[in-house]
Amino acid sequence: MANLDNAASSSSASSARSIMASIVLALTPFDNSLSKIVLIKLDESNFVLWKSIVVPIIEWIGFNRFIFGNKPSPAKFVDGSDEEWTPEYEEWF
Repeated sequence: MANLDNAASSSSASSARSIMASIVLALTPFDNSLSKIVLIKLDESNFVLWKSIVVPIIEWIGFNRFIFGNKPSPAKFVDGSDEEWTPEYEEWF
């Protein structure tokens, strides 16, 4: 029975990824309203499926560096200043 559940879950995740891949191709990086794209509302029973849809979208849009911490933040302020941002921080931000 567990194997049937795993197979069904794997099949639905694969179908969902396929559908989302088509939708992602139609998006622009400026469309940041994931709630309009991801029709599955996250709850305690569907995290794996939800994650398999959301993570590729986050990576495609380029937000993974902010969310997953792939790129640590550089120094925020120019030495001796409490207001002027460094060029590296502006680019990162």
